[in-house]
Amino acid sequence: LEQIGDALHGSIRKVARDELRRVFKGFSEGFIKALSDQFYDQPLFSGQALIKQYAPAHSMFVLTKGKVDIHVDGVKVTSLEAPQVLGENALLNPGVKATANVTSTIIGDCLAMHTDRISKELHSKFPEDMQKLQDSLNRKRGKDDGYQRGPTTDSQPT
Repeated sequence: LEQIGDALHGSIRKVARDELRRVFKGFSEGFIKALSDQFYDQPLFSGQALIKQYAPAHSMFVLTKGKVDIHVDGVKVTSLEAPQVLGENALLNPGVKATANVTSTIIGDCLAMHTDRISKELHSKFPEDMQKLQDSLNRKRGKDDGYQRGPTTDSQPT
């Protein structure tokens, strides 16, 4: 049984690395490996909340299959389709209050990780990559103010 568990976890890490290479282009291989070792597979169900606005954020997700809606203060602001990184601020600043509700709209799959333990280590070992992640989040927020206010169409993922 232990060998089956080890093989399954090894398979999840490989999938995580492949997905992370797609969504974290330009990041170091060491950073991607360190992240992938923390992820676990999480199936998603229609209507399932991944992130709740104003709640302390302690998880980051990589949406690998499916679609999510983003709501800010009860207003749908956009829809995103896989692949997407969600909750990256929880890795940069574990416990920070989430800026939006993120809810799965269809059955899908994601990789999830708890950020509390690994954040300090990543800041210490991979400061350039953590800065790239911060810059990426700043661009996202600059583009749409932490998620664009007002209704959007489903046909234009951001």
